Amino acid sequence: MPASASASLTPARRAGPNTRSWRTFLLAGCFICGCLNMLAAGSLYVFALYAPSFTGNLGYSQTQTSTIAVVGDIGLYGVGPLSGLMADRLGPRLTSLFAGCMLGLGYGLLSMGYAQGVEKVQRGDEPTHFMVMALFLFLAGVGSSAGYMAAFTSLAKNFKRSRGIALGMWGSIRRW
Repeated sequence: MPASASASLTPARRAGPNTRSWRTFLLAGCFICGCLNMLAAGSLYVFALYAPSFTGNLGYSQTQTSTIAVVGDIGLYGVGPLSGLMADRLGPRLTSLFAGCMLGLGYGLLSMGYAQGVEKVQRGDEPTHFMVMALFLFLAGVGSSAGYMAAFTSLAKNFKRSRGIALGMWGSIRRW
């Protein structure tokens, strides 16, 4: 390579394979973190696994348990445009931090409400009101929506050349 050609190369271009391998490492990390983020964001889909304990241990009717699930879904799908706007304006890091806080808050309060409700039922009192539990699941739904958008935005911004493949693979993993 002539001296004039090497002088025109940027330091990143002169770094050679280290730059490419570092970029590959970062992209793989981004993809793995996006998948883990989506696993947490998809946790609302397993409500059907613990819903029977609401009817059995708390004495909720099927209608009340279904209402809790619907309010959680409203949190997940209803705030989707706002979560997307947040991911665009604040970036995936802050959106993911917000998602983690909302998921932790929502599921933490749901767990506390459930535990207190079981104690109240054992004493013969009324359990935690089902709309309070629905509010807690709504918060978890908001966190799920924000987590989805954070992962989606991160992958879309980092995989510029193969965006369709990255999002397609991630989307197929998400549906397992």
